[in-house]
Amino acid sequence: MSTHPETDHRRHAMLRTALGPAITEALADPLVIEVMVNPDGALRLDRLGDGRVDTD
Repeated sequence: MSTHPETDHRRHAMLRTALGPAITEALADPLVIEVMVNPDGALRLDRLGDGRVDTD
């Protein structure tokens, strides 16, 4: 990414804020290989070992 650590930190903070906690947590999970958001806003994850799962 950037050569400036502060720029990278701000970029990551902006993405965490924009994506929200549910997507941010899913992206941090090493078992999640795909994150899908349906038109109605429902979040579905494709997780290794579990397949596709709906979140609550």
